[in-house]
Amino acid sequence: ITVYMTGLNKQFMLSIFLILPILIWASMNFGIVGGSLVVIILSAIAVWATSQGFGEFYSVDADEGIFSLWMFIVILVVMMLLISVMQSKRNQAEAALLNNDIKLRSVINGALDGIVTIDETGALVEFNPAAERIFGYTKDEVMGKQLTEVMIPPSSRRAHETKHREFVLTGKKHIFDRRVELTAMRADGTEFPVELTLTSLQSDGTTLVTGFIRDISVQKKSQKEIENFAYYDVLTGLPNRRLLIDRFQHAMATSKRSKAYCALIFLDLDNFKLLN
Repeated sequence: ITVYMTGLNKQFMLSIFLILPILIWASMNFGIVGGSLVVIILSAIAVWATSQGFGEFYSVDADEGIFSLWMFIVILVVMMLLISVMQSKRNQAEAALLNNDIKLRSVINGALDGIVTIDETGALVEFNPAAERIFGYTKDEVMGKQLTEVMIPPSSRRAHETKHREFVLTGKKHIFDRRVELTAMRADGTEFPVELTLTSLQSDGTTLVTGFIRDISVQKKSQKEIENFAYYDVLTGLPNRRLLIDRFQHAMATSKRSKAYCALIFLDLDNFKLLN
């Protein structure tokens, strides 16, 4: 066997190196079926050439020739199997990644809250359908544009740019990972209240910031109506006794903290109850 192996090194190592790229190409592109086909073709050619008395594996010593041919076929099969297994693992990983991307996209597109993402420069890289409904833009209209130009009111743009730049440079987070109420701006320029939650992540060495946005205009309107019912007279629209007590208690607390005086003036309107 030692003598045969010495002969093998001289006989077909060059052939293996020449054939290997073809085997890799077939196995990577067509899997185990393509690799097997290449192995069968090459093995058939090698067997035919050896039987005709020429080729790399032909030897006057029949045992040596058969052993060389057998080793050649075994090496081809082993390499084909190894390449096919690696390619299969790669395909599985790619399929799993694609499946995860599809699931993530389904969640983003089906979310009721607006989901927007900006990169380190403040440019929009994600804008889901809910964000389209909330702000009145289409995704194609805003992708690549600065967030401040799209949805931040002019009065708040400088503060947003300053805080975002500070986060990118230092990693310091101000309003991340908690709900905050802010004022946003629609495509038509109208401002409205939103509930915002921010989170950050690293992607390919780039820092991304994702915001989950909920339009709370209806809630704020309902809250205002409830407060009006609670603190204002329905008929006259004037403040009622409950608001008077609330404001008086607030004034007393402020006076106590500042150690200042607080005065209450009471005016009585005769016969006002005839009206109310």
